[in-house]
Amino acid sequence: MQFFIQKYKTTTMQRIQDSVSRGYFYHTSGQCPPEKIMNLVAKFDELYEVNLNRNQRAYRRKKGQAVVQLFIYPHHEKKYFLWWLLATNGEHLIHKRESLKDVRKKSFRLKWNDEFQLVRLPKEDGEPTWTWSFTKANKHTWERRIQIAVKFKDKFKMRQALYSLARMPGFRGIRNTSFELAKKFKTQWDRIMSDKEQEKAVNFWQKLTNHSKTNKHIPMRISYLRKQPDDLIDIEIVVHNLISKRKPFG
Repeated sequence: MQFFIQKYKTTTMQRIQDSVSRGYFYHTSGQCPPEKIMNLVAKFDELYEVNLNRNQRAYRRKKGQAVVQLFIYPHHEKKYFLWWLLATNGEHLIHKRESLKDVRKKSFRLKWNDEFQLVRLPKEDGEPTWTWSFTKANKHTWERRIQIAVKFKDKFKMRQALYSLARMPGFRGIRNTSFELAKKFKTQWDRIMSDKEQEKAVNFWQKLTNHSKTNKHIPMRISYLRKQPDDLIDIEIVVHNLISKRKPFG
């Protein structure tokens, strides 16, 4: 059977978020080596019909049946796939066979590795919506990374940290935490570095267009995330690339 996955991590995250927003509250997840992923996909499709199209899923939901979606993405460093099964409420084998977690419960949040997690956060109008945010462990790792870089006045690690933060997926929850981390960065930076050292670091990084007092030495921009178009690839191609020790998407 053919099974297509998104080429981009952010798009995959957005599709998972969209599904949860539409009632796919029950989930389980895992990891799988490339040599076994096609068998896993075939197994899930045989048991749970994960390859239904949008109209087929809508029809079954109208009849009170649950439907299931499968999301897969290769790990960006390690040679294995991450996978997530998401299901709606209703009659379905998956509710009997799998130990599903309810994403609405704090202790059962859906996670992307241990980097990010799906949470509901209120918007400015007060209505909570689903978004991705840092996990507690990932936030702690970033706080420690910033603390060490500033403590040892390591300009390369400072620049590297801010560059990585600025390239985070632009989901609202991730943006909020990224700016919170940048604010902590600025506080530690101003406390430890002298004015002369700050000016030298600016020359090392880049000439900034924003010369306000608070942002003068800390470049920090994260783009808002818009709706991403599908950019799909047959998973068999990705499997072949990984087994051949190439980059997942060539």
